[in-house]
Amino acid sequence: MLAPIGQAPRRSLGVAEQASALSKQARLLVVTPDRAARAAIGRNPLDPRRPGPGGTGRLAQGAALAADARKVWSG
Repeated sequence: MLAPIGQAPRRSLGVAEQASALSKQARLLVVTPDRAARAAIGRNPLDPRRPGPGGTGRLAQGAALAADARKVWSG
């Protein structure tokens, strides 16, 4: 589950609640931006003036999580 923001307007729609429901039916890895990625993305993840740094932060996090994702996908 990719959660680019990691927050929801209501708790009932939150990432943790969705992950809990989905994990009953499937293997799951929840990915939300880590501290470095959040800093690179900035306060507004849709700000078109920040595509480079935000992209770099996300790529670094993705590389760090690749082994965990591979375990989920390969069973």
